[in-house]
Amino acid sequence: MRLGREALRARRYAEARELFDRALAARPDDPDVQALAVTAEFWRRLAREGDGFAPATPPNPRLSKRAEAK
Repeated sequence: MRLGREALRARRYAEARELFDRALAARPDDPDVQALAVTAEFWRRLAREGDGFAPATPPNPRLSKRAEAK
């Protein structure tokens, strides 16, 4: 558990997920382990895929309408 928490704090999400998976195998009914395993998976996915809230790329005002159509 300690190593997994350290990995989360250091933003090593894949490592944290693996550590919490091992803890979950040893203590499957422990709600703290379950919560940390889910948290680690969430952050691992977020780091890999992004949060979906990146700003859209604004159009280039220097391009003419004709250039945009191409």
